[in-house]
Amino acid sequence: MSGAIGCDLLVGSGRKFLRGPRGTGFLYVRQAVASRLTPVVLGLDGVRWQSGTYHLAPGAPRFETWEVDAAARIGLGVAVDYALQWGVEHTWRRVRHLAAGLRERLAAVPGVRVEDRGVERCGNVAVTFRGLDPFDVRAELLRRGINTWVCLDNAACHDMQLRGLSRLLRVSVHYYNTEEEVERLCSALEALTSGRAAGRTAGAFA
Repeated sequence: MSGAIGCDLLVGSGRKFLRGPRGTGFLYVRQAVASRLTPVVLGLDGVRWQSGTYHLAPGAPRFETWEVDAAARIGLGVAVDYALQWGVEHTWRRVRHLAAGLRERLAAVPGVRVEDRGVERCGNVAVTFRGLDPFDVRAELLRRGINTWVCLDNAACHDMQLRGLSRLLRVSVHYYNTEEEVERLCSALEALTSGRAAGRTAGAFA
C-alpha cells in the first residue's frame, strides 16, 4: 500500500478522529528511508551497543523510546480495529457529507464566516463571528449541550497570523453525528448571532 501511494513517512495521532487514547500515535517509515534517518532522541531499544560505541537499530525500532504506556498502546490497537471494522472509506464519506452540509448551513447564518480552506477539507470546521468572541460562543453552546473548541493562533501560527485571525471556533463532526445535531448547532448559532439567546443581546451572553 505504501508503494501505491508513494509514502515514505506517515505520522498520525491516536486520538482525534481515530478516537484512541490521548498521548498515543504512530509512525510509519519506509524501510529504505528509515536507515537514513537519525532520531532526535535515542532510547535503549533504539541502539545496539558494540565495543564501547553504539549503532542505530535497523528500521522502526530506532525511533522507539524505552518507557511506554502498555495500556494506551492496547487502547490504540482497539481503536484501530474498531475503525477498520466500520470501514475507513465508509466513515470518511460520512464525515465529508456531514462537514459539507455543516459548512453550507453555517455560510447561510448571518454574522458567521467559515474560515477553513483547502481542496480536501475534513470534519473540522473553523468559523468566526461578527461582533462575537468565539470563547463566549463556545460557553453558550456548552450550556446548550453542544461541544465545540476555540483554537488560538498558536495552533496554526503562519496561516492565522497571515490572515489576521487570533481565534477561531472549531466545530468537528464525526460519523456518529446526525443531521439533526448539525441543525441544532446551526439553529443555536442563528439565535446567538441575532441576539435571541435566552433573552440576551448579541455579544453579552458569556
